[in-house]
Amino acid sequence: MANRNGTPISTDPDIQAQVQRLQKLMIYGRWLFVGFCWLVIAPVAFLFLQEEISLLQDHFTWATIRYSLEFNPIPSFSIGFCLAITVAVIVGQLTKKVFGLSPREKYQLEQQVQQINRQGRRHPLWRFLHRE
Repeated sequence: MANRNGTPISTDPDIQAQVQRLQKLMIYGRWLFVGFCWLVIAPVAFLFLQEEISLLQDHFTWATIRYSLEFNPIPSFSIGFCLAITVAVIVGQLTKKVFGLSPREKYQLEQQVQQINRQGRRHPLWRFLHRE
């Protein structure tokens, strides 16, 4: 079990390796979502901004950019969403790289690994955690 401060519940090297694999899988999932946003949402938004982009190519001013974003709220929100998701993933990854995982995050990952192990082969992530 865990201590009050959320220290890991298991010192088993197999569990720790599975926690590392699960963490890596979560990182890949986040980047897949970012890629999906940029490959699906952003092109549609830029398609709706086609006239404004051609105007920007002729006369690049901040007023043109403001006009483009202000009077096209849905494409602006879509591009802003793609940028925000990208920045959030980058900042989250840098934070974890610099400061490491918090004890609470480690505990939660171990709980997820144990839940996956309890479900066995029925869980979709089981084969990623148990490479043979």
